[in-house]
Amino acid sequence: MAWAAESVGSQKTARTFLDVAQRHTARWLQPNENWAGRYGIHAVTNLPRGQLVGAEAYEAACKAVYTDRSTRSTNTPYFGTHVLNALALLGRHE
Repeated sequence: MAWAAESVGSQKTARTFLDVAQRHTARWLQPNENWAGRYGIHAVTNLPRGQLVGAEAYEAACKAVYTDRSTRSTNTPYFGTHVLNALALLGRHE
């Protein structure tokens, strides 16, 4: 929502949505510190795509899910595009 608001020039609304997302992310991360190692590819892919966690968390997600080819399959070409997007956000263009 923040991206959508920003793309139409509503900076104040974008900031509001970003603040809400950051608060919810921080609240969720407290009891889920090791989220990258506890959740499957779908959750790990979507959290970095939201760009609300730091670079260290991105790297942990990459190691936990994407480095092992046998566990990074989503069994759907559609979600594979989200995996590719997340890998690009992680700087894993190879």
